[in-house]
Amino acid sequence: MTERMENALNHIKTSVDVDPWAIEVVEKVFRGVDDAVEEIENYVCYIESNTDKAQGMVNALRIFVKHTKVGDTE
Repeated sequence: MTERMENALNHIKTSVDVDPWAIEVVEKVFRGVDDAVEEIENYVCYIESNTDKAQGMVNALRIFVKHTKVGDTE
């Protein structure tokens, strides 16, 4: 989870008028994002990088990271 995601979650948790279910939903989404990035990275490592399938997964991962900043190493 990125620092920004953690900060947002902590902010939600400390807010007075947030329903507990909302916190659970946000945590589930953030964990899902982390898990998805990790799974895609692992999958790309196991397939040949010169195949169309691998390139498609790499492109999908780049798009995902671009929009979520999860897995961004820059």
